Amino acid sequence: MAKVQMKRKWIILSVVLLGCFTLFYFLFPNFFREKYAPSSQLCIKGSYFEPVEITEFFSQIPCVDIRIGGKTVTTKVDLGFCGDISLPGELIQDLGDKSFIRRTSHFGIRGKMYYSDVYKLPKIMIGKMALFQVKAQETNPEFEKDATVLRGAETSLTCSLGRIGWPLFHNFNFFLDCENSLIAFCDSLDTLKKQGYPVDSFSIRS
Repeated sequence: MAKVQMKRKWIILSVVLLGCFTLFYFLFPNFFREKYAPSSQLCIKGSYFEPVEITEFFSQIPCVDIRIGGKTVTTKVDLGFCGDISLPGELIQDLGDKSFIRRTSHFGIRGKMYYSDVYKLPKIMIGKMALFQVKAQETNPEFEKDATVLRGAETSLTCSLGRIGWPLFHNFNFFLDCENSLIAFCDSLDTLKKQGYPVDSFSIRS
């Protein structure tokens, strides 16, 4: 008898939780669309190879210029950053064509929690490539200072730089060629081979 009652309780609890989840989904559909939608879209068809110059290396990290709303911003290519792009707060506030998504939180290397606002930008340009519906996270200056071992002017500089993270590139192929100071967007290994790269020696991971 006790086992039957316990089983009924679990069934009722499961139904209640499922109902709450369904209700939340219909009341807040934008939460799921924003959180689980593709982080960026690239409108291009056919074979392509678009190189972008690495403008400088900041502490051995490659940097490229991106264009947003008529402004040019130098950004670090930070493939350890789990976001589309991160931009200084004063720059984001100057952008008129943006929409607020949510406030996000993350922990730093010291175990401290930091908060940043996330906005959707309709379009950014990297070289000749246009990327649409990009999520821009506002840089948290305190996090940048705590996470860097630099001091003085270099600390101030890293706070003024933007960052590009790996989710921005997950919909297409991204090629990093530090030796020739460029990054490139390409459609396939065949295209890279036509550009003179020794693709046969590349290690491919799915």
